[in-house]
Amino acid sequence: MAMEVYNVRIIARAVVMRYNAGETNVGAVLDSYSLSEEDRTLVLAQIAATNLGNPDGNIVSESPV
Repeated sequence: MAMEVYNVRIIARAVVMRYNAGETNVGAVLDSYSLSEEDRTLVLAQIAATNLGNPDGNIVSESPV
């Protein structure tokens, strides 16, 4: 079962904050939250939908920048 929407938003913001603080491996950041594949996809979609990441969209990629 997928996470509640508010939890997805909270984790999406946390991922962006950690990315902005210097953790550039988004995949590793997401792994630290022990998300299911479904929840991981929802978090990435939330980041992309709200434009929380960098203007060039690097945050949405799980590969190191």
